[in-house]
Amino acid sequence: MQKLAVIVDTFPRWSERFIARELQELLRRGVQFKVFCLKAGEPLPHDSDWQGLIERRVILPSSFLPRMAKVLTPTARPHWEEARQLLGLRGYRALARAAALRDRLLEGGFGHVHAHFANLPSTLGWLAALDAKLPFSFAAHARDLFLEAQLLEQKLTDCVCVFACHARAREYLRAKTAQKGKVRLMHHGLPLKQYPQRLELGGSGLGIVAAGRFVPKKGFDILLDAAARLARAKREFALMLLGDGPERENLLKKVRALRLERQVVIKKPVGGSELRDILNGADLLVAPYRTASDGDSDGVPNVVLEAFALGTPVIGTEAGSLGEILTPRTGTVVPQNDTAALAEALAEFLERPSEALGKTRAARELVASEYDIRKNIIPLLDTVSGFKF
Repeated sequence: MQKLAVIVDTFPRWSERFIARELQELLRRGVQFKVFCLKAGEPLPHDSDWQGLIERRVILPSSFLPRMAKVLTPTARPHWEEARQLLGLRGYRALARAAALRDRLLEGGFGHVHAHFANLPSTLGWLAALDAKLPFSFAAHARDLFLEAQLLEQKLTDCVCVFACHARAREYLRAKTAQKGKVRLMHHGLPLKQYPQRLELGGSGLGIVAAGRFVPKKGFDILLDAAARLARAKREFALMLLGDGPERENLLKKVRALRLERQVVIKKPVGGSELRDILNGADLLVAPYRTASDGDSDGVPNVVLEAFALGTPVIGTEAGSLGEILTPRTGTVVPQNDTAALAEALAEFLERPSEALGKTRAARELVASEYDIRKNIIPLLDTVSGFKF
């Protein structure tokens, strides 16, 4: 099997655990690879999801070149210049990284280049693969595709395959190319052995949990407003907001302004096994996601899949692609940005939690049938190996 080069932005990144799961499954299948990244992240302490992956990381240099990097092949040269013009002053730095990546590909005997995200990582991977005359594929997700995609039509022309992790992305990509067969649906998967389904509802006093990056599209401010309604109605509950991001301070201020210090705790991100323990011990996961003012929205959120797999009830919206998995059959759906509807759904759950049991079973069945990493990795294996698994 040929050696694989995987291109990402920051590695590791807590909110991109789907990449770790994908790479762990590739390791289990015997695929040899290196992860080339633009920035180095730090794994959380005792986080087994990234075990064995950090030592495969190569950080691409960020040196600035005042001239265009040397391109080896005439075919690649106009595309490199096009990318430089698109990126403006940043283009010189990007081309320097693309050149460094190309040199690593040639020196390291790589046989395939696969990038995550339709923005800068896939731009660098595409340019380097084009100049090194290697097959190239990439995976498109959400913001990177709908708001930040770079030279998408060109990449679709030159790639051997593009992977969409949800149906909305697949249809968007198909509309951008006449070569629709290149676009393949490859859901993010879970290693289901790590997610035993609990048979009874009711947690260990952890109450309500919401997890994700603290950014506007997550709608955690709406959740706090709904929690304030519950508090004013003298409902007893405990809410944990788990994550980090630019909205952290605003959320802390909102907790104080709404006088929710007794009911709400905001915690930093935790590792994979600890997150599973929290979800498994929670009574409920809330996903109050929305489409942000700049158009940003989620794909299929992995934390919802994890809750589904464990049998934890979910209340959320249909924002972005969440509606592809969260339906009245698998959970409770409320309109986005609707504080009253969310508060009502939370109150109904607190009164009658056992009514969610049938939905949690349906949610687990969905994950087992469509989000098992052992099955979902096969399209990528087919592409990078050159033969069918």
